[in-house]
Amino acid sequence: MSRRDELAGAFMLLTRLPVARLARGPAAAADCVWAYPLAGAAAGAVVIARLGLPRALIATGFFQTAALLMYPALGLFPGHPAVLVATSCLESFSDTFAFAAFLTYLSTLTDARFTATQYALLSSLPPLALHTIGGATGAMVDALGFIPFYMLSAFAALPGMAVLLILLRYYPPANRGAKEREPSAAA
Repeated sequence: MSRRDELAGAFMLLTRLPVARLARGPAAAADCVWAYPLAGAAAGAVVIARLGLPRALIATGFFQTAALLMYPALGLFPGHPAVLVATSCLESFSDTFAFAAFLTYLSTLTDARFTATQYALLSSLPPLALHTIGGATGAMVDALGFIPFYMLSAFAALPGMAVLLILLRYYPPANRGAKEREPSAAA
């Protein structure tokens, strides 16, 4: 495996930072494996219920961007297992937190008659970047270094947030509950 392939892997940062090998195991096997993703999904559901879907999507996008900034912190404090565990847990939490809102938004975009097909097509779009340009990130890390790469990654999320605002303006989530109640209320 080439150095670039290694860097493009999921644990590229863990294998390159001077973190003791004994500290990597607890970080990967901490409660982050199951507790934080469950808590993130539950928190996402609560935020959707309290703020509404459009605001929840915006909030989760900013939260994921903030969680991404834990990687430069990890680069600034190499060898500190607590920072490694915090990074892993926060990322697990923020991913499922945002996924709850994204899944809800996708569900509002589908037509009930074609839900399975439309959902399959829509949900296949996010991993597209991972599979098309994900491999180039190793070369970018080599050229920039870890901390600048992750700072650039966090900054690159801002145009995505702008696109989200545009999408929400022109394609707001459908309020299916209200649509379903209207015919029965009129009858």
